[in-house]
Formats: sequence, C-alpha cells, structure tokens
Amino acid sequence: MFHSVDEQTIIAQCTPRGSGAIALLRISGADAILIALLASGKKLTTLPSHTIHYGSIVDQNGNRVDSVLFLLMHGPRTFTGQDTVEITCHNNPFIIEEIISLAIHAGARLAQEGEFTKRAVINGKIDLVQAEAINELIHAQTQMALKQSLAQLSGSFSSWLAGIEM
Repeated sequence: MFHSVDEQTIIAQCTPRGSGAIALLRISGADAILIALLASGKKLTTLPSHTIHYGSIVDQNGNRVDSVLFLLMHGPRTFTGQDTVEITCHNNPFIIEEIISLAIHAGARLAQEGEFTKRAVINGKIDLVQAEAINELIHAQTQMALKQSLAQLSGSFSSWLAGIEM
C-alpha cells in the first residue's frame, strides 16, 4: 500500500546502543501493527490498545529470534498520533538488527533521526517548542537544564506564548 512519507511505517531503536539488559524498538505509522504482526506471527490486530503482550519474533524460517514484549497502541492516542508498537527485546546487536531487518522486509523503513518527534508535531501532539525541549532534555548536561527542558516539554513556555498571542 502507498502512503505519504509521514504515514510510512518506520522503525528505530529508541534505547542507546551498547551493553545492557534490554532494548526498545519503536514501530510507528499506518502499517505498524501489521508489520509487527508479520515480524512476530502474533495476532496483534485483534488485541486492545495500550496493552502489553508477551511473544516471540520469528525469522522467515520460523526460527525464534527472541522472546519479547509488545506494547500495542492504536493512534491517535500515541506520541506520534499514529498506530505504534514498541518491542522490548534483549539488548544484543544481532537480535536488534534481525528484528529491524524483519520489520523492513515486512514493509517498514528505518526512521530518520528525530522522525518520531517530527510526526508528533505534524499530528498536533506537541508543538515546535516542545519538540525542541525533547532534544534539549536528551542532551541536558546539568540538573538546571534538565528541569528547564522538562518544564518546556510540559508546555509551560508554549502556554506563556499562547497567552501573549491573544
């Protein structure tokens, strides 16, 4: 199915690369649930929104890649405003690469840096000031910068600006 660039299903690892117990992968877009279904074999399309499900990711030969948790969220009640599936898997680069590869084979594409946040802006979930606050939050080097970023993300500056515009 053809979708505009901002509706195409995207996938990315949301946790930092490197050693650790778990990794989080996010799939978002028009076909997110279908693509997660194709990568897992689990019938996610029939399950209610905002629920967590245990399952496995399997490769094209039916071999289990990893045991995972699926966090299933139907749009528009998601960060991006689109259907979203977050997959928590073991943080092994081979597992992560295989899951991403399976999702891409099923029709997703690799997300560009900041693309989930861009979609949240496009779909009216956050404004540009809040989007910038996310970037500042991620890169905050002091407690004060962290607190300021959190305040901006909650909409304090955006509310102040809206008051001035009236």
